[in-house]
Amino acid sequence: MTNAPGTQPAPVPTDADLVAQVRAGRREGFEPLVRRHVPSLLGFLRYLGVPADLQDDLVQETFTRAFERLDQYDVRRPFVSWLLGIARNQFYDHCRKHSRDRREPPPPDPERVEAIEETVLGNLSVEAILHSLPADARLLVELRIFRELPFAEIGATMGVAEGPLRVRFQRVMARLRQAAREVKVRES
Repeated sequence: MTNAPGTQPAPVPTDADLVAQVRAGRREGFEPLVRRHVPSLLGFLRYLGVPADLQDDLVQETFTRAFERLDQYDVRRPFVSWLLGIARNQFYDHCRKHSRDRREPPPPDPERVEAIEETVLGNLSVEAILHSLPADARLLVELRIFRELPFAEIGATMGVAEGPLRVRFQRVMARLRQAAREVKVRES
């Protein structure tokens, strides 16, 4: 739909606006929240190491749980942080129900480590350098830098205290700076 000449486009409702609509009984306000946050939710589940065949089910369960408990959401916090916390808990609950612990990624394969070093040294983009990080470090960078979430929110989402999370972030950033310097040296 186009706007009449000289009129301003309608503002995009915030997450808090959409939550208020749903709380007021307009259930259709939840659909834009789902569309807006499915990509982040899927990315987060991949970072947690959720098997691909389980991801869609957990996305559905997460949004169902969020809808059922929308009255518990604090609109002063980012909706995405609250949603990712629900997803994390849904995954852990699933693991407990199926008598298996949260799966940690396997230890790095020496050949893979060597390939990552070659990638960094092979004059690739920042994106390639980011992909060389472990999944939890990529998630931390994504939430802090690209999503601009405060450390307290990230800590709540990842289940890590704020202090150690800040230290981890500084170490990841130092690692990225070193990789960028190595790439720059190779370019010279």
